[in-house]
Amino acid sequence: MKIRTDFVTNSSSYSSVCITIESKELAQLLKKYEIQHDVPELSVRGSKTSVFNDEFALEWGNVPTSVNQVLDALMTSLRAYRCARYDAFCEEVSTRKKELTDSLQSVRWAFEDDSSGDFEVAAEDREKRFTWSRAALEKLQGIEDLFTPIENRQIEGHIFVLTGTFSHCGGKRYLIDSCIRKAGGRCTSAVSGKTDYVVIGDVGGYADKVLAQFKERKEQGQKIQLIREADLFRALGED
Repeated sequence: MKIRTDFVTNSSSYSSVCITIESKELAQLLKKYEIQHDVPELSVRGSKTSVFNDEFALEWGNVPTSVNQVLDALMTSLRAYRCARYDAFCEEVSTRKKELTDSLQSVRWAFEDDSSGDFEVAAEDREKRFTWSRAALEKLQGIEDLFTPIENRQIEGHIFVLTGTFSHCGGKRYLIDSCIRKAGGRCTSAVSGKTDYVVIGDVGGYADKVLAQFKERKEQGQKIQLIREADLFRALGED
């Protein structure tokens, strides 16, 4: 582990990153400009580009919050390595930005800053995550007609089931559970006769079993509703 003390007692700088981007076109472009030769933690295999550093990864802390920001975040992170052909790489990325963004199939970007003492960052900056999947989003499009809106007054006293991959709260369900509890609601792990809402994460990838249980309960006359993650957080006043 690399520790920077700068002569400050009980202070250390430590950060880590794990990234996987699936895009055949982006992988080919990185190879074309030999970016992986100048960035030790970056590797390109087939259509997948991976970055892993578990010691000092502050360069990768500019985590995207949408798929349209992925290429910009990548270029910003690579700037610190002074790659020999960086400028040419960025020029082609900028020229082909829409094509390359459309070529993205999945993105997982996880960054953590566990620095302490004088290097410690604010709690909300300690962990940043972004997950996106084209296949998962296409799967969501197939159930568009099942969603219903939700209002803040509908949260208190109601029971929720979470399924899929979430973008809020770093994708951590226990934090989303906490938000719901603070608003007077409650989360359970499975759909039952008492479930009021099934919440599907905006990133997608929901469990087919949960959706099947929802449909079955709905057909039986239970007043159960399917809602989006974004709608839930708007109702919570946190979006």
